[in-house]
Amino acid sequence: MLNEKYNPLIKKWTLIINPYLILVAITILSLAPENNLQIDEKFIIPNLDKIVHIAMYFGLSFSILFHFFFKTTEKEKLMIGTFLFSSCYGAVMEFLQCLTNLGRNANFFDFLANEVGGILAILTFKLLLKSKSKIFHFD
Repeated sequence: MLNEKYNPLIKKWTLIINPYLILVAITILSLAPENNLQIDEKFIIPNLDKIVHIAMYFGLSFSILFHFFFKTTEKEKLMIGTFLFSSCYGAVMEFLQCLTNLGRNANFFDFLANEVGGILAILTFKLLLKSKSKIFHFD
């Protein structure tokens, strides 16, 4: 049973870490015309786009896990479903980049970076569950 004194904290964070808002942000960033995303040359970091993909899909997967973890008893199914959803959503975003005429291209390595972000989120979430984190404290 979830410790009652942490319920307000969990409710607060499930509102802040909202997977629906993250989905909207990822969609906008993934489909925005590339010329709108220009970075000053002095800030160019090799493979920065892959780091951004990992971060976006880490955030998406972690937010899904956090949002639904306390609402289900099927914890392993939630983790598998989160990975599958994140993977499929990443594939759809890459495919839509091919279909739109916004100067964006689908990239297999972007898709792989999305996968890495999802896997890292699940592993991080599992580590937090195993730790003595107050957020995940059970009696």
